[in-house]
Amino acid sequence: MHTGVNARAQWGAVVALVVGITTCGAIGVAQGQEPDDGVKLAAAGPRFLAVEASHSSDAAPRWRDASNAAVFRKTISVDLKDVPLGEALSTVAQQAGLRLTYSAAVVPLDARVTFSASNLTVGAVLSAVLYDTGVDVLLTSNGQAALVKRGALDGFQGGTVTGRVTDSLSGQGIAVATITVVGTVRSARSAEDGRYQITDVPAGEHSVRAIRIGYTAVTKPVTVLPDQEAALDFALTPQATQLEEVVAIGYGTAQRRELTGAVSSVTAEQVGSAPVTSLDEALLGRAAGVEVVTSSGQPGAGVMVRIRGGNSIAAGNDPLYVVDGVPVTTNLQDATTGSLLGEGMRGVNPISGLNPSDIESIEVLKDAAAGAIYGARAANGVVLITTKHGRTGQNAVSFGSYYGIQEVRRTLPVLNATQFAQMVNTAYANAGQPAFYTPAEVAAFGQGTDWQSAIFRNAPMRNYDLAISGGDAGTTYYVSGSLLLNDGVVIGSDMNRGSFVSTLIGTSAASSRSETASA
Repeated sequence: MHTGVNARAQWGAVVALVVGITTCGAIGVAQGQEPDDGVKLAAAGPRFLAVEASHSSDAAPRWRDASNAAVFRKTISVDLKDVPLGEALSTVAQQAGLRLTYSAAVVPLDARVTFSASNLTVGAVLSAVLYDTGVDVLLTSNGQAALVKRGALDGFQGGTVTGRVTDSLSGQGIAVATITVVGTVRSARSAEDGRYQITDVPAGEHSVRAIRIGYTAVTKPVTVLPDQEAALDFALTPQATQLEEVVAIGYGTAQRRELTGAVSSVTAEQVGSAPVTSLDEALLGRAAGVEVVTSSGQPGAGVMVRIRGGNSIAAGNDPLYVVDGVPVTTNLQDATTGSLLGEGMRGVNPISGLNPSDIESIEVLKDAAAGAIYGARAANGVVLITTKHGRTGQNAVSFGSYYGIQEVRRTLPVLNATQFAQMVNTAYANAGQPAFYTPAEVAAFGQGTDWQSAIFRNAPMRNYDLAISGGDAGTTYYVSGSLLLNDGVVIGSDMNRGSFVSTLIGTSAASSRSETASA
């Protein structure tokens, strides 16, 4: 650090620079270009400095690290695409609420910048935008910030942290690990051999953290001395990374936040929230873009499912059903299905043999991406059905039942026999013809037969299901049975369904399914 007249002259030049430059306010937009060498990034990035308070006006200024100031810890989101550096700085300053001053003589304002970040600190964004520009960020006492040429502030005293990041099991170097000085914006990435270097670390005691995906993060203390190197090595232990929520998309899995295809999900809780007799009825009102229409009130009747409307006039418009990865061939016109064709379920919904209580989840693929695995059969969309399986270390027994009454909401208002005969005679009279029925015949008809009351009834619906599941580290099992007794509101349209499912997954995976239904 320079002292005496020279130091005061330099400090005066810096103050003059801060006072004489006005703030820019333009807004720009971009994507971050991350240099290939993380070590050079730390060396070429700006330092964040603030002047320490001094009791003597004649004393040379001393600079302290200001990277942990509140204004630099504020998080912002930017999206800059090939814009001038001046626009990039204006955008960052506006979003951060920071009054930033700089000069074209110090900062290359015409340099092109591409950078994109979400919820990143202001300090980190400035470090990336000002990478390799040869400037430092000076925070003044009134909360303003100025960009000054590196070397203009000779009072900063810092050191270097170097070392190597290795695998604790193999001892080999770990590349692309992120090493950060906690509480500052100083950081670096390890090279292919695991070595790293962080320069311009403020003197004093710090905590340094090493992070790499697939490994446990490690934090170690270090003492940095001015103009000296501090060696600090890290041995990271491999760790299985816990996945976030994933969605089955027919040709693999993807994190929901990164999913680009059109997918709707229906969970087991949503399926079980209403007493439905078939799982496609569970899609009603729960999947956007999916239209579900029941063809009649008959129990187990065919349900028309349309995903994003119809696609063909002559060909079928029904989606492809895939149960646990196995496509099920359906023909809703004949109401038959490949897996249940031999059970005589003609006139009944092809997949009504599945018990909704055995469903773990339903995924509806609605865009053309489903054709990547299922081909032309997926032209009308795909309904992926995943059944329940046992869980390791969770032995469970569950029983459920419900009872309901079905009734005809409204009957058609019709004439009785006497009223009908009178109407016919009136029609003949209006036509100038003699009455069709004699008065004696009209009187003998009486009320006649109310055929709606004769065929309609209040019909009960009962369902009982029992499931046992569990397993250990080597084997999991799931066994369930259910009985559905669904009387139709029209006499003779009953549907009784009994199903039994057993799934055993182990070292030699085996599973079996048995389902029966009668209508």
